[in-house]
Amino acid sequence: MPLALTPITARRADCIALGFALHTAAGNNSPPALIEVYPHVALLALLKRRYRLPYKVSRSLQYCKSEPLTVDQRIQRLLIEFEAIKTGLDAEITAIPLVIPTAAEVSSLASLKPIEDMLDALICSWVGIEHLQGRTAGLGDANAAIWIPVAVA
Repeated sequence: MPLALTPITARRADCIALGFALHTAAGNNSPPALIEVYPHVALLALLKRRYRLPYKVSRSLQYCKSEPLTVDQRIQRLLIEFEAIKTGLDAEITAIPLVIPTAAEVSSLASLKPIEDMLDALICSWVGIEHLQGRTAGLGDANAAIWIPVAVA
């Protein structure tokens, strides 16, 4: 019986078929490449922070366990983090067409999820740029690696 491909492995197979080899922590890692990135780890390097950034919408309640916050207060805190991330990305990538809304423009926490996703995609793009410039390190082995900016490694 043939092995069924999950959507992720199917996409990986498609990339490999197009000539994008998976870069691992060992081996020839010349472009074109397929790399795996964890946005949050890259954010630590981008914003020069040592601890988790509270920017995930789905975790906004967990970020304020010691001081219960209203939904509006949680939105405000997320927007502050979004702005910090956008500012950090603006220093690395020019002309990002993403505008972070003001708190008055946000109707719900859920409406912030697409912005969080866009920021994650931009962070991954930045790591890709860093990888092409030789400024990443692979954490892993000959089978797989998570690529991070050397500033974190």
